[in-house]
Amino acid sequence: MIIKTFITLFCFLISVQQDESKNSSIHSGINNKIFIRALPDTFSFCGERVPLEIPDVKERMEDIYYSRIGNDDRIFLQLKRTRRYFPLFEKILKEMDAPDDLKYLSVAESSLRIDAYSNADAAGLWQFIPSTGKLWGLRVDKQIDERFHVEKSTRAAIRMLKSLRAELGSWSLAAAAYNNGLANINRVIKEQKENNYFDLFLNKETRNYIFHIVVMKEILDHPHDYGYVLADNDYHLPYDESTHLITVAGPVSDLGQWAKDQGTNYKTVKLHNYWIMKNVLPDGYWELILPKEIKISGSRPDTTYGAVSTTETSFFIEHIVQEGESLNKIAKQYDVPVSDILKWNNLKSDVVFLNARLKIELTISKRIVHYVRTGDTLIRIAALYRVSQDQIKEWNKLTGDVISVGKSLTIYAGSVD
Repeated sequence: MIIKTFITLFCFLISVQQDESKNSSIHSGINNKIFIRALPDTFSFCGERVPLEIPDVKERMEDIYYSRIGNDDRIFLQLKRTRRYFPLFEKILKEMDAPDDLKYLSVAESSLRIDAYSNADAAGLWQFIPSTGKLWGLRVDKQIDERFHVEKSTRAAIRMLKSLRAELGSWSLAAAAYNNGLANINRVIKEQKENNYFDLFLNKETRNYIFHIVVMKEILDHPHDYGYVLADNDYHLPYDESTHLITVAGPVSDLGQWAKDQGTNYKTVKLHNYWIMKNVLPDGYWELILPKEIKISGSRPDTTYGAVSTTETSFFIEHIVQEGESLNKIAKQYDVPVSDILKWNNLKSDVVFLNARLKIELTISKRIVHYVRTGDTLIRIAALYRVSQDQIKEWNKLTGDVISVGKSLTIYAGSVD
C-alpha cells in the first residue's frame, strides 16, 4: 500500500513538473507567485498601429498572444521554416515595392508549408483557391498547379494584396479581404458605415486575422525573447540552396524516366518543383529548379532542353495581361492582327482582363520587342521566345545578365542556336 501511494505521488509530481515546463514561456513561478509575461506595448502591421487602447482590441490581442506563446511545438517548426522562404519573400516584396510585413501572411495561411492544403481547396504557401489563383495569373489544372510554385504564387499574392490595398485604403483591410474576400469586406463596410479594420465587427476568423499575423511577427522577429534558441544548422536551408534553373522543353511523357536519364529521380524533381502534379510535363517550356550537381544532357542551364524543330514555322507563346494593357496594345507589341488574337483565344470581344492568359502565335525569326517586366530574367525571356541568353545579349549589346524593368529588348523568335 505504501509503495503504491509513493508511486502515485511520484507520477503526480512528474506531471506537475511537465505542465510547468510546458507553460514556462507564458509564466514563471517564484515562491508560489505566478508572474504573467506582459503583453508588448505596441504591435503594428505594414506600418499601421494596432490600437490597444480600444478595450476589445486589447482583449482580442491578449487572447491570441497568450494562446500562441503557449504553442511551442508549432512555433518552433514555423521558426525553422523561416529561412527556407523568407529570403525570397523579402527580395520579391522589396522588388515589388510592398511592405516586408506581408511575408507573415504566409505564416498565418500555411505555417510556411509548401504542401499546405485546406478543406476549402486552398493550396500552397499563400492558400489560393483555384479560381483566385487563376484570376491572378497562376496555372491550376491536373498537370500543373502553380499555387505550389514558390516564386509565382508569392508574386501573385503580392499583386493581389497591392490591388486590395488600392481598393480598400489600408493594408489591414487588404489582409482581411485576402482572408474573407473583397465582396464580403465591402458589404460589411457598407452595412456598418466604417472603413477601419479595428472598428468593424467581422466573422471570427477574419476578426482575429491581423492579430494572428502581428503576434507571429512579434515572436518570429524576437525568438530569443520567447525562449527559442536555434543554432544555424537547426533552420531549414533556403528552398533554392545550391540549385540552378533548367529550362525543359515539353512534352515529357515519363518524368520518372527523364529524371533517371539525368542522374536523379522523380522525388528530387518533385521536392524542388512541387507544382508538378503528375509524372509528366505538358507541351511548353518549363523552368525546373534542380540541384547544381545535376547536369541536363544535351543542354546548359542558360539554354533550353531540346530545340525548335527544323520543320516548324511558328509556335505559340503565352502572354499574361498586365495593368493598362488592351488587346490593341498587345497586338501591336507582337505585330499580329487583333482578329487573330480573338481567334486563337476563342474570344467574342476585344475586352481583356488583368492577368488573363492569351495565346499568341509567332512565326520563326519574327522580330519582337519585349518590355522587361517585374520578375523577368534572361533565362525566362529566352525560354519564352525559344532563343538563347547569348543571342539576347548579342542582339541588344548586353554585357551582363542584369536587366532592368521597363527596358526594351529586341528578339528574333525561335532562333535557337
